[in-house]
Amino acid sequence: MNGSSGSGSGSIKSKNIISIEEADLDAAFTELSLDVPRIDNPIPAQTQGLRRLCQVVHFVLPVTKLLTGLAYINSCPTNSWLPIYLIVGGVLQLCFLAVLTFKALRQPIMLLLVGFGLVVWGIISSVNIFVEWKPDFFIGGWRYCHKGFFYFCFYSAASEYLIFSLVVIYLCTQFAYQRPGRLMLQQT
Repeated sequence: MNGSSGSGSGSIKSKNIISIEEADLDAAFTELSLDVPRIDNPIPAQTQGLRRLCQVVHFVLPVTKLLTGLAYINSCPTNSWLPIYLIVGGVLQLCFLAVLTFKALRQPIMLLLVGFGLVVWGIISSVNIFVEWKPDFFIGGWRYCHKGFFYFCFYSAASEYLIFSLVVIYLCTQFAYQRPGRLMLQQT
């Protein structure tokens, strides 16, 4: 019996240590980031891994685009703008993440400018990427472009359209399944 009471007090001590660390982490996060009040997470615990995966993807994709554009800067003579599209697109996406994350940068005009730049740059780069479909992948070809680099450009643009489409579908379902009292325009 003494062994069980000792383990119980040890778990209480570990819970206190964890709660103190969480409080420090919450305070630091509030200082650097969002200014919304902290509430209990309404998202089920089963979806926390999916949320963390999405956060990682939103950071890793722009960094990967930036580094790939820099690594293959001269590898597509048929369209020398493809690496530039990746570099600028990656930088704009990182700027947008910084504007969303840090309180000092989160101003409506900054969100508008960076968001508008992302949309315009995405359209321009997508047109140029999709126009070059199936260039020559052998060196010395008339329309040569490095195969791995081109497919990275193509599939990163296609995945961004897929992610955008999924977000739009999600938002539409959220509005479609809202309670009637919460709609801004009610039918009379």
